[in-house]
Amino acid sequence: MKKFFVSFFIILIFCGVCFFIGFVQFHIPQGNYGVMVSKTSGWDKDVITPGKPVWKWEKLLPTNAIVYNFSVAPHSKTYKYQGNLPSGELYSMLLEGTPDFKYEVEIMITGTIKPELLPSIVSGNNITTQPQLDEYIDTRLQLAGQKYIAELIDEGIKTSNTNNGASGILSQKFLLSQSESFIKNGFYDLEIQDLTVNKLEFPDFDLYNTGKTAYLNYQKQKQDIINNSAELNAGYAAEEWIEIQRFAEWGKVLSDYPILIQFLAVAKGDTEAAFKAMESLSEKKTGTETVNSN
Repeated sequence: MKKFFVSFFIILIFCGVCFFIGFVQFHIPQGNYGVMVSKTSGWDKDVITPGKPVWKWEKLLPTNAIVYNFSVAPHSKTYKYQGNLPSGELYSMLLEGTPDFKYEVEIMITGTIKPELLPSIVSGNNITTQPQLDEYIDTRLQLAGQKYIAELIDEGIKTSNTNNGASGILSQKFLLSQSESFIKNGFYDLEIQDLTVNKLEFPDFDLYNTGKTAYLNYQKQKQDIINNSAELNAGYAAEEWIEIQRFAEWGKVLSDYPILIQFLAVAKGDTEAAFKAMESLSEKKTGTETVNSN
C-alpha cells in the first residue's frame, strides 16, 4: 500500500511538472506577447498573452520548442517627406515660368503592430529579437506616413478639380479629420494611436491641374498627328506596291517576248502606246496559260 502511494505521488509530481512546463504563458513577462516555434510544428499561429492560460504539448519535448517574447509598446517617430506631385516636372514645362510642384511634409506618428498579428509578422519576416521587431515597426510607420501624404495629395488634386480651390487641404479642420480617419482605420498590421502634422508645404493645386490638362491636350494632338501621318504613309505604301506589281508583270512580259524590247526602242516617242501594247500581250498570255491548264 505504501508503495502504491509513493508511486502515485511520483506520478502526480510528474504530471504536475508536465502540466507546468506545457503552460507557455509563464515564459512571457507582463506587458509582452509571445510566439512559439518548435521543431515538430514550426511557428505557432496563436499569440501567447500573459495571464491567459495556454498549454502546448510541444514544450514537453526537451529542446523542441522556443518561446520568443516581444514588447509591442507604441513607437513615436518623426518623418519628413519631400518630392514632386505626380508628373509635376512634365506639367511644369508647359506652363509659363516652369512653376515648382514640389512638396514637403513633416509628421509625427505613433503606433505599433496589432498583437494578434504578431505570429504572422515574426514568422513571415524571420524576426526573433526585439531590435528586429522594433526596426520592422519603424519601417511600417514610415510607410504609413507615406500613405497618409499620398491621401492628402490626392484630396488636394480632387478638391482643385471641383473648382472650390485647394485651400481645404491646408486647413486645420481638414487635417484633423484626415488624421482621425487614418487613426481609426489603421494601416494594415499597424494600430495608429496618434498622427500630428508638424510642417505642411504644398504647391498650387489649381496651377498643377492646369498644367496637367495642357499636357494631356498636347499628347492628344501629338497622337492625332501620328495617326494621320500613319494613314498617309499607308496610302503611299499601297500605291508603291501597286507600281511594283505592275513593273513586275511588265518585266515578265519582256522576258517572254524579247522582241518587245526592239518595239519599245522604235516606239519610244509614244510611251503610252507601248505600255498599252505590253498590257495587251500580258492579258493574252494570261488567257493562254489558263486555257492550257484546263
